[in-house]
Amino acid sequence: MKTSQTGINLIAEFEGCRTTAYFDTGGVLTIGYGHTGKELKKGMIWTKEHCVQQLSADLASRESILTHFLDGILTTQNQFDALICLGFNIGMGALHTSDAFKYHCRGQYDRAANAFMNWTHDNGSVVVGLVRRRKAEKTLYAAL
Repeated sequence: MKTSQTGINLIAEFEGCRTTAYFDTGGVLTIGYGHTGKELKKGMIWTKEHCVQQLSADLASRESILTHFLDGILTTQNQFDALICLGFNIGMGALHTSDAFKYHCRGQYDRAANAFMNWTHDNGSVVVGLVRRRKAEKTLYAAL
């Protein structure tokens, strides 16, 4: 399964696009639409086009990982998009062990949707932007 334009738009909205590498609130060097990697250097500059291309590559990698994790488990497009968005932000390993993913795999979709809200903290504090993001992901996940 691939991320739909709705999912891409959600990620782009919440990640934002920064063309100069910066340290995020967790101290991770980041550029573009939330891209991290060993190749980054502080102050590195990318074009907007490079940021879009990297987002596409980052999504392809995460789509492959999520498809492997799901291993044939029934998943709607909206659920897939919401899970990709969550995994894009918290990491695919954290997604795989999250309650949201576990409940999804059990077909407990209401519980899965509510579990998105478990991921609203950064450095021990609730972050308003993460609350907004999780509400949007939860809404998308639950949409028919």
